[in-house]
Amino acid sequence: MIAGFVGFIIPKSLVELKIWKFNKLFVNFLDPFFVGMLFSFIFAIIGSKLCPVTKVEINYREKLLVLPEEEKILLEYKRDKKYVYLLIVVGILVIIFLLFAWAFPYNGLM
Repeated sequence: MIAGFVGFIIPKSLVELKIWKFNKLFVNFLDPFFVGMLFSFIFAIIGSKLCPVTKVEINYREKLLVLPEEEKILLEYKRDKKYVYLLIVVGILVIIFLLFAWAFPYNGLM
């Protein structure tokens, strides 16, 4: 999260302060929002590779995922599972919408 914040705040500051060529580079080609997202993604992958999950953490996660007997109503479980997939699809659609309705037109790429 820190990498994403720094990846956003530095380019955004360079744009707002109108520092030489950075102003045109970050406004037209590398929007600070996307630079921050890219940094977050890259550092999340690096962090996962450098800090592997321990056996204790795996066991604790497995314990958390055990479904209590009183919540094993199959119909409700299937309904909840559909909602999860619906949320994933809606999240992807929102990202695509923001790219094509805001980010690309704002930067003159469409």
